[in-house]
Amino acid sequence: SERDDASLLTLLCAHEETPSQLPLDSAAFLSAARMRKRKEIKGPEAKAPRFDEAKKVEQTALEKYKVHVTVPLEPHMDVYASRWVLNDKKGLIPGGPRSAKARLVVQNHTVQGSTHGANKVDLQCFAPTTSRGAFKLLLSLMLHHGWLPKTIDVRTAFLQGMPLRRKVYVRPPKEVGLGPNEVWLLLQALYSLVEAPDRWFAMVRDIFVRFLGGHQSKVDPAVFWWTAKDVTLTGLASTHLTDFAFAARPQWPTVLDTSHVSHL
Repeated sequence: SERDDASLLTLLCAHEETPSQLPLDSAAFLSAARMRKRKEIKGPEAKAPRFDEAKKVEQTALEKYKVHVTVPLEPHMDVYASRWVLNDKKGLIPGGPRSAKARLVVQNHTVQGSTHGANKVDLQCFAPTTSRGAFKLLLSLMLHHGWLPKTIDVRTAFLQGMPLRRKVYVRPPKEVGLGPNEVWLLLQALYSLVEAPDRWFAMVRDIFVRFLGGHQSKVDPAVFWWTAKDVTLTGLASTHLTDFAFAARPQWPTVLDTSHVSHL
């Protein structure tokens, strides 16, 4: 009933704020499963042609999302090193073939004091993820309304986050072909940059709240919902970094259909 919906939603959010006022919870955490790295491919196997192709795919994504611009190297610049991380990604079918994956990552330790300094801002380094309790509550609401839960995973997500709030210079791997006096100035985050999860979640929040008219939970900031003009619940979504679970009433456009994902 509408009264039940209101009671459950009260548990999720006490009041609404504008997107610019919605803080990212500094106590939010990344799950242990996400923190564990996939087995990295090194040595002779890393020179296989399939990984050369994977690197080309990644470089194409960097160009597509305008992640960087090339600038002259100057003495005052703190320049991060970078490297390729290669692994075999599991297929959708258990036991099926794996696909080569290459990610260009920033080596944060190569710049001393990389999260502080006169040219730096206070950085949020985490993105909130839906708690187990909130996720169970969302599933209960979906079941109550007879909605079919769906999931989606956004590819190259961190390359599509909000613009960086500080100047970050990176020396890309040699196969990129930059001259010795050239470096990248990042406009978007690269993988492993300390603020990359925060910048990605900021983009998700902005699209869900400002563009799609949703509401963000004050209790669990990784939970979003949508209502009709009569405050009837029309859609729900939860986030876990680049993974989303969502459901909505059939007559209402899905929160994460392909037309909206193109904005991410």
